[in-house]
Amino acid sequence: MRSALALLVVAGLLTACGDAPAGVIHSEVVVTPAPASTVTPTPPASGRIVFASDRDGDYDLYVMDADGGNVQQLTDDPGWDADPAWSPDGTRIAFKSDRDGDSDIYVMDADGGNVRQLTDDPGWDEYPAWSPDATRIAFASTRDGNPNLYVMSADGGNVIRLTDDPLWDWDPVWSPDGTRIVFTSDRDGDSDLYVMDADGRNMQQLTDDPGWDSDPAWSPDGTRIAFASTRDGDMDIHVMDANGDNVRWLTDAPRWDSLPTWSPNGTRIAFKSDRDSDSGRSDIYVMDADGGNVQQLTDDPGWDEYPAWSPA
Repeated sequence: MRSALALLVVAGLLTACGDAPAGVIHSEVVVTPAPASTVTPTPPASGRIVFASDRDGDYDLYVMDADGGNVQQLTDDPGWDADPAWSPDGTRIAFKSDRDGDSDIYVMDADGGNVRQLTDDPGWDEYPAWSPDATRIAFASTRDGNPNLYVMSADGGNVIRLTDDPLWDWDPVWSPDGTRIVFTSDRDGDSDLYVMDADGRNMQQLTDDPGWDSDPAWSPDGTRIAFASTRDGDMDIHVMDANGDNVRWLTDAPRWDSLPTWSPNGTRIAFKSDRDSDSGRSDIYVMDADGGNVQQLTDDPGWDEYPAWSPA
């Protein structure tokens, strides 16, 4: 800009003096304005969000559009239905329920029909997670004592134990390429995140903080993991690289933010929070993947939690 102004001054002086001296060539100076800055809006998120709620008295599963509209009830049972997980093609939802006395894994069609029981064990079976090819479901179970991780075929058969630790392992989540499983464990004294191969081998610790780290969620491209943590006092949503590096805060509310779930295009994260409740009840919120543009999706006197975003 300073160079352009200098040229204009020189041209003006030459014009004021009449003809230019020999050897000086008149030239028109054109100043091109800088392009206006633009802000690329976050692409709208597609898919639907299934969640658990006690808005009708007991915990059942509901589904809504990504903007919080069109809420529909999927289950209606006196038991506790929670931990919903979409199949990769979006046609089925696995979930845990104690409708038959103890907590077992069930699956149903995405519209709530055709409910089938997959596990039937005296221990509790919870936290179902589909493999990306939809052939297997990982879950946590106390069937052999303390909670450990298992995997079974999508029809409930061929159960295989993946972890065997005297403390607790839970929250399994498959990587998008199906090769690894991230999970929560207190095997080293406090709750941290670990990752292992899908067959239970090659275990590595991802976080090591005195606070409580839990609720891992892989980004759709597999490069990041969102999670909840109390490392700053209250529980907030964080994100890190898939190898545990570069931890960043996404929320910083004085209340409890947890259970993050990514939109299918990776641009937004839904989560549960009690930030706007005086009674401590939770609702479902959504934000951009960098923590900005937080919006409340549900606002009900009951508890809304366990959100899970469907595939596109």
